[in-house]
Amino acid sequence: MQKADADLRITSLVHDASKQVHCAFDLGYNDATAIWFFQMDGEVVRCINYTEITNHGLPDIVKQLKELPYNYGPMIFPHDVEVHGMNTGKTRRETLEGLGIEVVVAPKSKDLAGDIDVTRTFIDRCMFDRKACKDGVEALRQYRSDWQEKNNVLALRPLHDWSSHGSDAFRYLSTTDLSMLDSSSWNQPLQYADELNYG
Repeated sequence: MQKADADLRITSLVHDASKQVHCAFDLGYNDATAIWFFQMDGEVVRCINYTEITNHGLPDIVKQLKELPYNYGPMIFPHDVEVHGMNTGKTRRETLEGLGIEVVVAPKSKDLAGDIDVTRTFIDRCMFDRKACKDGVEALRQYRSDWQEKNNVLALRPLHDWSSHGSDAFRYLSTTDLSMLDSSSWNQPLQYADELNYG
């Protein structure tokens, strides 16, 4: 993120009304649901907005999204979007699709440390709106390894705190094959991050 700032990629971005807006989610209820809003400009990922929503179900979240002046394309969700809800018997994916959302499922992590490395590289493709993405950018800055007091060393796993929600949502964005956001192919099998070439 320091490099993104030095390269002037944390700046003022204008929503391009001629392009679709996609979202990348980290789902939560008591924990925050973190959402990155982004547009594709060739290979560049323009992060135009970021928000967190707490204590709201999927219908309320989708309602809030539709109140924004965006033309939405397919959206990226973590693999737990396939979990069945006990109250409805439907998966979260089925609920979202019933609300008009095209769901792309991010690959389930096989190697968290490797995915974090992919995310670091992916940041080089991104621009961030300094104002609208302020909280998300700060989450990426503060995302860090957990500290093991007993052994006085950094753990291999990230620290689960306020910054992890936005950072996890961004990791799902980073490890998903973004060609799947083309509405004509959104239901095709996803490639895993190891198979992607970010240039």
